[in-house]
Amino acid sequence: MRRLLCILIFFAMILMSSCSGGKENQAVTQSTEAEVDYSGVVLTVQDTVAGNDFVTGLGMLDYQAITQETGIRFRSKSYLPDETKLKMLAGDDDIDIYFVSAGMLHSVIDCGFYTPIESEIIDNYISSCREFLQEVASVDGETAFVPVSSGASAILIPKSAIEETGVTAQDIEYLDDFLEFVRNYDGDRIAYTNSSLLFDYLEYQYEAYYCDYDNKEANFETPLYMHIYEEIWGGWQDPKDGVGATIGFEHNLTGDYSNNSEKALCTFGSYSSAENFTDKRLNTDPNVYMTSGSTDFFEKWRAFPIPKISEDVISGIGGGTYALINPYSENKEAAIKVLELLASDYFKYTGNTLSGFMYEDKSMYPESYHPDSEIFNDFLYIIDDNTTMAYYTFSVQRLDIDDYQTGKLTLEEAVAEYQRQVDIWLNE
Repeated sequence: MRRLLCILIFFAMILMSSCSGGKENQAVTQSTEAEVDYSGVVLTVQDTVAGNDFVTGLGMLDYQAITQETGIRFRSKSYLPDETKLKMLAGDDDIDIYFVSAGMLHSVIDCGFYTPIESEIIDNYISSCREFLQEVASVDGETAFVPVSSGASAILIPKSAIEETGVTAQDIEYLDDFLEFVRNYDGDRIAYTNSSLLFDYLEYQYEAYYCDYDNKEANFETPLYMHIYEEIWGGWQDPKDGVGATIGFEHNLTGDYSNNSEKALCTFGSYSSAENFTDKRLNTDPNVYMTSGSTDFFEKWRAFPIPKISEDVISGIGGGTYALINPYSENKEAAIKVLELLASDYFKYTGNTLSGFMYEDKSMYPESYHPDSEIFNDFLYIIDDNTTMAYYTFSVQRLDIDDYQTGKLTLEEAVAEYQRQVDIWLNE
């Protein structure tokens, strides 16, 4: 298994002087009330959701709706976080709007690679967002970043499974308790997870509470980290024609019953995957679900926070995605027009279906979010509790996990290999 794992880390800003190239960050002001003809304007966005060579459609924004409204057309490019940082360091001007994770914003600020935004529409929008999203939207009192998405993953459990087992959020608050709940269950239901994503969240907790990247201190060769590593990756259940999973689970991509409230004990997911949850299958093909229009997710499921790795963890890991205007862009006025549209009617112009938990006020969410459902309130609670920010990402290929699972490395050797990679990166 080869995968890229984004982890928290301090990004040492080399070539700082070349980052802004001596160019002053001039603010872009609110678009004029007079009609401006933007037809013919093409904006290039860094949007990993839309992907490369995108023209119109969905990504972080509903580009098609914005094109119909303004005449502005779009192209999209997708870069890994490290590639994005290098482009910023080089002062590239080929991207007009960047969409970056909250974890990258400190690097962006250090680099000076942003355009101050003077817009009453955007300021009013940000002031209505959750406080956590507001905190990193400005630099020295000036608006610099516009929040565009915020969500969370969770442990999803059918209401019928809760009734059967009596499990509560407190019962599975910690990782060991959650694993014990799953592995000791002796009923007919199947426990599902996405081991890679679950491990990511657990590792984010470890880094946030036990590492100090600002001072280049990160020790993974500890009993706690090895315990997490062994529980998730040890004794891997790898079916012949399926996807492997942690002991006691099946992978939620197996295509069986991870979205079926009558069959699943639990699964791993997010609010944006609601449309995939249904108990109804086609009679002619039992492996195909009839998901169109299903409301089973909102009626039959509850959400529980990702388990904590220890009592030291006092909150979940939060974040979000923000838009920033390239200070080198030649299309700043068109770019701010786009962001003002989003700010004026978020749910009309966002491309993040059911993943835009931007507001604390429940009345601001449309009916499509089912704001009166129990699971909506579950996610709102989880997101409000995710107040520990993730900073400074880099990419590393986790071959240590592959080698551990194939028996090439022992647990201690695998973690030591990962520690070696982290130390190299920290000291570059």
